[in-house]
Amino acid sequence: MKSAHHFIGRILAVATIVALTLVFTVPTIHTRVGRMAQAMYTRVGVEGSFFSTSVPGNITVFLVGDAGDITQTVLSALKVAVMGASSPKALIYLGDNVYPSGIPADTNTLGWQNAHRNLLKQIEPFRSFTNAIYFIPGNHDWDSHSEDGWSAAKRETNLIDEALGTGHSLPPNGCPGPVRVDIVPGLQLIALDSSWWLHEYKKPSGPNDGCETFSPEGVLAALDAILTTTPQGVDSIVALHHQLVEPKSDVAHLTCPTSPTCPSYATMRNQLSGILSKHRPLLCASGHNHLLQVMKEQGGCRHYVVSGSASTTYEAPQEVAASFSESAPGFMILHRGTKGPWILDVIETSRDDSLLPPRSRRVFHSAIN
Repeated sequence: MKSAHHFIGRILAVATIVALTLVFTVPTIHTRVGRMAQAMYTRVGVEGSFFSTSVPGNITVFLVGDAGDITQTVLSALKVAVMGASSPKALIYLGDNVYPSGIPADTNTLGWQNAHRNLLKQIEPFRSFTNAIYFIPGNHDWDSHSEDGWSAAKRETNLIDEALGTGHSLPPNGCPGPVRVDIVPGLQLIALDSSWWLHEYKKPSGPNDGCETFSPEGVLAALDAILTTTPQGVDSIVALHHQLVEPKSDVAHLTCPTSPTCPSYATMRNQLSGILSKHRPLLCASGHNHLLQVMKEQGGCRHYVVSGSASTTYEAPQEVAASFSESAPGFMILHRGTKGPWILDVIETSRDDSLLPPRSRRVFHSAIN
C-alpha cells in the first residue's frame, strides 16, 4: 500500500512539473514560433496582404505617430500604401520619432547607432516616392523631458537635415512654432512642438535662442495670425504630438509633464484649443496615445485624429466623442481626388508577433468637411 501511494505521489509530482513548464513556456514558444514564421515569410518573399491606395489625381497625406521603434508590419504596410498612392503625397510623423530617449549625445555608442537607424527607417523606404516627409517632435525626442531635452531635440533636427535637407523637422531645434508649410495644393500643415510647452528645463525662451516665437503668448498670436490669413479654399492640418482632447484614461502617461492631468498640460490644451476654436481648421492630428482614434468637433478643430500606434499599442476605453477608436497598430491616410471632399482612412495592421502572415486593412473610411 505504501509503495502504491509512493508511486501515485511521483506521478502527481511529474504532472505538476509538466503543467508548470507549459504555463511558463507556452507564451515564449508562441513568441519564438511567431518570429520564425515572420522570418520564413521574409525569406520566401511573401509579404502578406497589404492595403494600398491608387486613385488617379489624389492628394494623399499619411499620418503616422509614435514611430520611434516602428514595427516591421506597420513599416511594410506604410510602404505599400505610399507606393500605391498618386502624387502629390506627404508623410507626416507625429512625434516620438526616436525611442527610447531621442538621439544620444555620444555618437560612439550602440544607443546612438540604434537611434540613428530607427530614424532612417522612417525616411529611406519613402524618399524615392516623395520628398515631403516631415517630423513633429514628441516627448521622447526631448529625451523624455530630461535636462538634456532641448539638446536632444536639436540633435534630431540635425540628423533630419542631413538626411532630407532643411525644412523637414517641424518646428526645428526645439522651437515651439507654429511653422506653416504648403504640403500639397489646397492643404497647409501648421506644426507645433507641444513638448516645448511642457518642458521643465532649459528651452528656447528669449530672442537670442534662434526661434521666431519663444513665449506662450507669442505662439498663440502667431497661430492666430496664420489661421486668420489662410486663403479661402485652403484647408489646414494642425499637427502636434500631445493631443488637445482630454482623454478618459491614459495608462501610459501617468506622471508630469506628459500626463493630461498636469497643470502645464491642461493650460497648453486650453490655450491652443481656444485659438483653434476661433477658426475651426479641418483637422488636428496628434500621437502620444498609442491607439487609433477619430473624433469630431474636438480641440477646436472640425475633426481630430490620434494616430499613435506605429510602434506599440495599449488598451483604452472608447471615448464618448469618438467616431472610431481601436487599440491596434496602424496609421491614417487623408486624401482627396480632383473633385469632392477630403476622405479619411484608418489602416490597421496585424501585430508583429502574429503567427499569421502580416496584413493590413482599412477599418474606417469617411468623408470629412
